[in-house]
Amino acid sequence: MWEVGPERDEWKLADRVSHHGIHHNMEYDSINKKFAVFGEYRNMNDIWLYTPGVSPGLAGSWEKRIPKGDIPPKSQSFPVAFDDARGIFLMVVDNPQSSTNQPTKARSSSTFTYDPKTNTSSRLPLGDMPHLGMNYMMVFDKKHSVFLLVTGDWQTPTTVWALRLP
Repeated sequence: MWEVGPERDEWKLADRVSHHGIHHNMEYDSINKKFAVFGEYRNMNDIWLYTPGVSPGLAGSWEKRIPKGDIPPKSQSFPVAFDDARGIFLMVVDNPQSSTNQPTKARSSSTFTYDPKTNTSSRLPLGDMPHLGMNYMMVFDKKHSVFLLVTGDWQTPTTVWALRLP
């Protein structure tokens, strides 16, 4: 874990501990002041939380979370964004039947929320969508209280999904 301080003059090594190789996604929880790491190239659905040290360059601490509730499929990197009004993450995870040997029409993704306060994930019953693969970007738009997910690749036109929680 590398950090840059408020002076923005250099990166500082804060922690050599790593629970992830490649193909993961990290998002900042602005309420609890922690980074949450989702996915891993070996496929996992554990969530690792990193609390930064008291100043840039000082080691922080890691906490492994195994969510309760509707457990998302084990996966590699997938889109995640944090809603700081509700204090939850939204993630869109490719379903296991979405492997490359399945027909295109059978490929899908499901949408889940993750609440770090209760360590619970919940599948959104109306949140299924086409398989995302690896070309995406998701952010939370505070002004409109909506998650914006941009997808597409060389075969599929760019699509913007607006995901609003009830």
